[in-house]
Order: sequence, then structure tokens, then C-alpha cells
Amino acid sequence: METVKTEHGYICIANSGFPFILGGIRMLPDVTIEEVEKLALAMEYKLASFGIPIGGAKAGVRGEMMNLSHLTRFLQEIREYLTGSRGVTFVTGPDMGTSEDLYLTALQELGLDSLVRKGLLSETSREYGLPMDNVVTGLGVVVAAEEIFAILSPFMRGQDPLAGKRYALEGFGKVSTGISRILQNRCRLVAVSTMDGSVFYNEDCEYTKDGGFDIEKLIKLREKHGDRFVHHLGLEVRDTVELFSADADFIIPGARTEVIDHEVAEKIVRSGTVQAIVPASNYPYSEEGLSILEKNGVICCPDFLSNPGAVLAAMTEFTTMDVKDPQETAMDIVHQAISMEMKDLLTQGIACGCAIGPNRNMETYHSLYKLAIDRAVARRQSTQRKMSISEIADDVFASYSIF
Repeated sequence: METVKTEHGYICIANSGFPFILGGIRMLPDVTIEEVEKLALAMEYKLASFGIPIGGAKAGVRGEMMNLSHLTRFLQEIREYLTGSRGVTFVTGPDMGTSEDLYLTALQELGLDSLVRKGLLSETSREYGLPMDNVVTGLGVVVAAEEIFAILSPFMRGQDPLAGKRYALEGFGKVSTGISRILQNRCRLVAVSTMDGSVFYNEDCEYTKDGGFDIEKLIKLREKHGDRFVHHLGLEVRDTVELFSADADFIIPGARTEVIDHEVAEKIVRSGTVQAIVPASNYPYSEEGLSILEKNGVICCPDFLSNPGAVLAAMTEFTTMDVKDPQETAMDIVHQAISMEMKDLLTQGIACGCAIGPNRNMETYHSLYKLAIDRAVARRQSTQRKMSISEIADDVFASYSIF
């Protein structure tokens, strides 16, 4: 791990062996080097898993969220990495605490107009009415969940493996909104949290229907009140961490790193209902938390396989191949790539004796998560360097037979 320190932040680089490094900029008052290093490593595993010859990286800015002057100041400090004049180009964009508009405005203020671009991921999805980056990231999480429950229910081939399932969402921001819209009329959202607390489904609440929360009503309430919308549901608002005690079939963590520590993992196990964790966020498990869950038969989906939707979809913006409908093509590549990788991992995991399914309290087991890391490392060793983003994008398209 290499760390480039500046006066106001840092870039953590998990792999500098390629002409490009990729990762977002996280801007929070309490962001730490340790957190950013873990996020960079998650990016490296993500890119390696899908054979993308770009190094994993992440940037951290110690500053107030959504503060233009803080972001502009940091971008000036890393200017040589943004332009590639240091021999490696940092391909970056907004992450937690920033936004695309803020990022593009900062670039313009610095005269970096050549880096200012609004592509496919900025467009509004025709089907879901959300920015495409949120939709494709959410789609990846849903596809990963589909593959997990398909392998847990092998006798339900041809049926929707998520039909009627109950799920809980940690965070109800942009990506989670995309997930909830994709899962509408398929699953029941029974618990949701924000930084202001968590709430649980109650049939007497006016914001519910069909055994779960009414997604469109929640979205409108959040648009009006932000994270404090949980206080406007007429329900008891519990601590944020209580979300993980939900009576759900699967939980989608979507916030900070290592939120699933040993205490949270034990809470999940005690619920007795959770069969899988399918992350929208990066690096959600602590080492201890992961071990507790896997030893108790809870499938811990690798975050770098469930949430790479935006990275994969971005290839649509750079490929030289003829893309007649970029939105549909982006959705296709995300669905196909994540489905293939998850199926292969789960099949190999069963063959290797990983704790998948109802095999709780196993004396010996193999970690599905660590198997996924081993696969990523092995794939990285055979990854060929490419000197242009277009070459990389074309290879990704060829790998998953989009055309």
C-alpha cells in the first residue's frame, strides 16, 4: 500500500503497477488513513476480480461534507495525479461526503476543464428516475442477492429467488434508493436506517403496504426531510446499529467500513433469520465479525463482487465498440458480469466446503470471502497492462460477450 500525503488529505494506492489507478474521493471530518487504505484495497479486489487492468486506490479529505473549498484545495494538491504528469493517472470522482456537481465545479475552478465530463453514469435512468451510477450499483447488489438465494433454493429454478424475501437497508441514500426501486413488488423492506436512527416495519404505519415499507412514500419523505425522515414515520426510532437485529432474510450494509464488528455480527446471528449479507458499501466486515457470521452459516457476500456496478457500467462510456443504447448496455454488462462471478464463486465455495446455507455452528469451515480474495489475487497476476481506457473497456466487453 502506497500513501500520498498532502496537507489536507491523502491518496492510498493499493496497486501502482498500472498506468491508471481508480477510486473515489471521500470527504468527512473524521476520515482516517486506515479507513481509506481499506477502501483502496476493496477497489483493488473489485478491479482484479473482473480482470480490469487498473490499480485500486482511494482518496480521503479531512473536511466538512459537501464543502467546495475543502475539495478544491485537495484537488489542487493532487493535480499532478489527476493529469497523469506523475506517470500514473488517478481516475477519480465523488464518494461519501462529495457529489458529482461539487466535484465538477471544483475541477472547473482549477482550470481542469479537460477532466470535466458528464457521461452515462450522470444520466437519469429512463426506468427508475435516478442517476445511472446509483441504478447500476444497486442492480449489482440485487443480482448478487439473486445468485445467493438461487443457490439456497435449488428446487425453485425458473422462479424469482427473491420473491417475498424480507430485507433491511443500512442507509437510505442514493444507492439504497436504487436498490429499493429495483426490488419493489419483489421483496419487502422491513427495516431501514440513516445516520439519525433505524425504524422497523409496523403494519399500522401509513408508510407501509403489502408487509413492508412503501418505497415511493419513503423516497418522497426522504427528499423532504433528509436523514431525519425516520422521525416522521410515526414509529419508534432506535439506534442505527439496531438495524442489524431485523427479522429479515438478508441485510444490505451501505455505510462506513467495518460496521459489522463482532457485536453486530452476534446481533445478526441472534436474529435467527438472516441468511445473507449483501453489501452496497465497501469493506463492511471486520475480521472478527466476518468470522462469526461465516461460522454460523450466514453467507457473507464479498463487497467487491456485489457493488462494482458503476465501475463495470463506466466501461460503456469508453469502449470503441458500437453501443446503440448505452443505458441498456450498461445494465446488461453489470447483470452478466456479476451474475457470472457470483455463480462461479458460490459453486467453487460449495466444492471447497465453505459455510454456505443452513450449516450453522460448524467446527471447521472455509471462508467464502477469503476464497473470493484468493481468486482476485490469482486473476490479478495474469492481468495484462493496457495503455488506454478504451482498450480496457473493449476487453471488459469482450470478456462478458456483450456483443
